[in-house]
Amino acid sequence: MSQLLPDFYSISKIEKPSEGNFEVEIKLHADAAVYQGHFPGMPIAPGACLTQMTKEVANTILEKELMLKEAHQIKFLATVNPNETPRLNLSLSLTQADEGYSLKCVAKHEAKSYFKISGKLA
Repeated sequence: MSQLLPDFYSISKIEKPSEGNFEVEIKLHADAAVYQGHFPGMPIAPGACLTQMTKEVANTILEKELMLKEAHQIKFLATVNPNETPRLNLSLSLTQADEGYSLKCVAKHEAKSYFKISGKLA
C-alpha cells in the first residue's frame, strides 16, 4: 500500500480484538517534513494528514486501495504535537457496506482523545 506521506508516521502494531474491529498503534515521526511548516517551532499534525493517515491505515488492514468517499463526522478534539504525543492508538471499526466499507475511528493516547472520524470508503 502506498502512503501519501510515508515519513509522517508508521504502523507499529495492528491487533484484531473482534470481527471488523482493529486496534492500531501509530508512531508519529516528529522529524517529518510535514511538521516543519505546520507550524515552525510548534509542530502540529495537520488535520488533512490525520484524515489521510486514517484512510491509509484502513487500506492496509483491508488490503485495498479505497478513497474516503463520504465523511459523516470529522472532529479534531485536541492538537497532535508529535514531540509531546509520539504515539497514537487508533480504534477502527470497518464494516462492509453496499459499495465499500463504513469506517469509524477514534484516536487516543492514554486517556486523551485526539480525533474521531466516521465515513464511507469506496
